[in-house]
Amino acid sequence: MDNARLKFAAESFVNLSYWKRLWIIQELLLGKYGLMLMAGQSIVSRYHLTSFHVSHRIRAELLEEQPWPPVLNGVLFPDTNSYNWNDHLHLYYTVCTFSSNHCQDPRDRVFGLQGLVSYDERIKVDYNLSKQEVFLLAVQCIFKAGFFNIEGKYAGLDRASRASSRLEFLQQAEEMRRRLEKLAEYMGVDVVNGEVEHMMLLDFGQARRSTRLPDRSSLRREIARASYCHSNGQG
Repeated sequence: MDNARLKFAAESFVNLSYWKRLWIIQELLLGKYGLMLMAGQSIVSRYHLTSFHVSHRIRAELLEEQPWPPVLNGVLFPDTNSYNWNDHLHLYYTVCTFSSNHCQDPRDRVFGLQGLVSYDERIKVDYNLSKQEVFLLAVQCIFKAGFFNIEGKYAGLDRASRASSRLEFLQQAEEMRRRLEKLAEYMGVDVVNGEVEHMMLLDFGQARRSTRLPDRSSLRREIARASYCHSNGQG
C-alpha cells in the first residue's frame, strides 16, 4: 500500500466516531491486553496496531496532523503512556481528560468512568440523583482527595492554608474557582458564582477563617493589589 492510501486509512481509523464515545473508555482501557479490533471482516490485534503506530515511516506526519485520541493512546501504550491506566486515577483528572468524549446523559461524565477512578473517589452510581447532585458529590470527593494542577500533579487543598502570602492564597483561590467552573461545564451543570464560592469556603475557610473569599471581580482586584505589594516588599 502506498503512503497516500496508508495515510488515508490511518486517518479514517483515528477519526472514527467510535473513539468519541464516553462509554467505551473504561472497557477499552481496563481490557486492553486482550483487545481485538474488528472492522467489517477485518480483525486487528492491539499488538499489530501498536507495531504500526510505533514503526511506520508516516507515523510522525500522522501524529502532527491528527493526534490520536487519549483512549487509543492508552490502548496502544498501556505501560509507557503518560496516563498510567494500570493505576487508578483521580476523579477530576479523569473527567477532564475525557471531556471531549460524547455521552447523552451528563451524569455519565462521572458514572461512566468509575472503573478508572481511585477507590476513595468513586461515587455510587445512582440515576435517581440529578446532575447537580452528582456534580456536588464529585466535588466532595475531589476535595477529600486533594486538588490537582493542570498537569494532574498533586497539590493538596491544605496547601492554601500554608500560603506564604495573601497573594499566593488569592491566586490559589482563583485557580480553584476556575477548575470548579470547568468541571461544572463538563457536566452540563449551571453553577452560579456564589455557589462556587460557597463550596470553596467550606474547605478553605477551615484553615483561613480570617480570609474571606471575594467575588470574581473583587478577587482579581485583590490579586493585582497583592501582587503590587508583594513586588514592592510589602506582602
